[in-house]
Amino acid sequence: MEPEWLTEAEVLKILKVSRQTLYNLRMTNRLPFFKVGGRCRYLTADIDAFVLNRNTPQLQNQAESKIQSEHKKPESEPNKKPSSSSDDDYFI
Repeated sequence: MEPEWLTEAEVLKILKVSRQTLYNLRMTNRLPFFKVGGRCRYLTADIDAFVLNRNTPQLQNQAESKIQSEHKKPESEPNKKPSSSSDDDYFI
């Protein structure tokens, strides 16, 4: 039995992701692909495995960590006094 190959367009529909996201999945080695005639092709079995495994706790934890780090507020410097408005701040 020969493996079934999927085109990029078919994978985009199955995964419901953007072209950029599919590219990122390829470049981070999270989604196996093959170049056939200069175009990316995907094995159906690999896409099925990705769909089954992409909602694992490990991936959810990675996503949550990334979201938290992106929204983390920068810490203020502990020894720095807050600036105050005074007449000394203005030059004539």
